[in-house]
Amino acid sequence: MSDALVALGLRPGEAARFRRRGNERWSKCRLAGVETDGSLRVIDDKGATLSLPVDRVEVRRGKSSWEPVSDRASRTEQLGLL
Repeated sequence: MSDALVALGLRPGEAARFRRRGNERWSKCRLAGVETDGSLRVIDDKGATLSLPVDRVEVRRGKSSWEPVSDRASRTEQLGLL
């Protein structure tokens, strides 16, 4: 399942953040894999494993900014076409 993360341009253990709902605060987590339904498996800061839709997760971009996982994945897919 970590191979699916790599295909999206992500790494297992990479720092991420998520929201359960659109108006909640961001919570820190680490990426763990991709589920069979396409959702991301993450481990929150309390050690709980969660499956979240891709559109609710962001990954670090540089030191102080974040980007949606879907943006990172689309950039990676485009690079693979060259």
